[in-house]
Amino acid sequence: MTGRLAAAFVATTMLLAGCGGADEPVTATAGASDATVSVGDDATIGAILVDSTGRTLYTAEQEADGTIVCEAGCLELWLPLTVSEGDTPTAAEGVDGELATVDRDDGTTQVTLEGVPLYTFSLDRSPGDVTGNDVTDDFDGVTFTWHVATPSGEAARRIRGTAAKRP
Repeated sequence: MTGRLAAAFVATTMLLAGCGGADEPVTATAGASDATVSVGDDATIGAILVDSTGRTLYTAEQEADGTIVCEAGCLELWLPLTVSEGDTPTAAEGVDGELATVDRDDGTTQVTLEGVPLYTFSLDRSPGDVTGNDVTDDFDGVTFTWHVATPSGEAARRIRGTAAKRP
């Protein structure tokens, strides 16, 4: 009986862990054992940026100047990487770009790399997924094109269907 209860507990815990709200921003906690932003590796793209849980980070071409335009419907798919107000984001070794923050209209504090806001993609179901790279979508009359964030702050871009590795 104990074995069955343990198995049921593990199954329930795994089910609940997989049910995280896709409509909530991904919040990193400054001072935690892991950095806010770290370097991961993708077999096609190469070095990519990930949050403290290993989820791939993205930038939108339309926010390259640092102005946040992903609002309302956009936030249902693209989740801002945030820190608590007053916290400073931390970078793991290998993150070459400068991390900072910007205040969003909803009162949250979003992490930026080289001044460009960082997001995770709600359709990336597991750490290491990069299904949001080169996605183009439209929200509230704005067309967005998304790219995986890279350690230098440059976006990963696909050329003829294959991701280009940064030199």
